[in-house]
Amino acid sequence: MVKEIFAMSLSGMGSLMIARKLNERPGRRWNAKTIQDMLKNPVYKGDTLYQKPFKDEEFCRRINHGELDRYYNKDHHEAIISREIFGKTQRVIRQRARAVGYDGEEQKRSSFCSLNGYFIAEISGSIFLLTAKAWISGTQSAT
Repeated sequence: MVKEIFAMSLSGMGSLMIARKLNERPGRRWNAKTIQDMLKNPVYKGDTLYQKPFKDEEFCRRINHGELDRYYNKDHHEAIISREIFGKTQRVIRQRARAVGYDGEEQKRSSFCSLNGYFIAEISGSIFLLTAKAWISGTQSAT
């Protein structure tokens, strides 16, 4: 299944299309985020990254954004995907991201709107901006 997902990505399919294709089959339900995470995960090329998530002083699980050192272990286990295929897949992902205006920074994009997360409407002479969080009209916003 993993090899097939990487092959679909290399053939030009995006994560949403891959998930839809896989969901045509009986069994597990797939979503685009799961596919994206798989395609970016170095585990499939045999490597491991330690301390990506960690537990803080209160034993709450958190994502490590530089609070702790991370440790990368190359060739930790047998690879499912070759380094060559993994590298090609990362290049395809970056090319597709640039094509839709994703700049590589942490940003959320709306999957339902072609205006990169924004919907603009004119209602009774006022212009409203709809984001995932709020309607904004002039200087006031409500969530």
